[in-house]
Amino acid sequence: MAKSNFSKALGRELGKNTGKLISNKLFGNGHATPYRVTGRVQAAQIRASAVNAQAEALKAQANAQLEAEKMRLKHENTAREISTIGEISNIEFSENPKEIASQLNQIISLLNAQKSREVLKAGIEKVDFGILTLTSHDLAQASYFETKLKKLKFRYNVPYYSLIGGVILLALGGIFINLQKSGGLFNMGVGFLLVGMYASLFTLIKFFKKD
Repeated sequence: MAKSNFSKALGRELGKNTGKLISNKLFGNGHATPYRVTGRVQAAQIRASAVNAQAEALKAQANAQLEAEKMRLKHENTAREISTIGEISNIEFSENPKEIASQLNQIISLLNAQKSREVLKAGIEKVDFGILTLTSHDLAQASYFETKLKKLKFRYNVPYYSLIGGVILLALGGIFINLQKSGGLFNMGVGFLLVGMYASLFTLIKFFKKD
């Protein structure tokens, strides 16, 4: 009896394994045993991790190259500013009124193409000195360049004017809001506050930002 039961159990196991073998041959790994499916999942996860790691490495490399390029441009701009300031400082004004006027035009043309406040400041000081030299030779010419100098000074001082305007708007906004808790003055006060905050923050960022 025991032998008969053993034979039946063996037959069932052989039949099950034979069926799996036939199924795997016919349908592939889609009908394979569970451990093969798990192995495929793990392999896919490993490949995905490798791809992600490679992508992160490429991203880090690109960021490093971008930062290096920014630093290079910053150093180039600084060197260019120093060179331009040196060029302006080395100008020696002539005693001839026409030559002085030509030198002043040269400096002013150079400054009109400049965005650097350091270069602009050095140029304004040089033009101021040149006008003083020219005054003793030709008052009309000196007056002409004085007008150009005022424009340069205004351009240099625009950030200060913007900051002062922003502070004034902030103050007006606070006054209007305190005068009226709702209504037209209140809304106007809120508007002044927003514009004043924007103008002040924008100006401060321009002052302290180093390109």
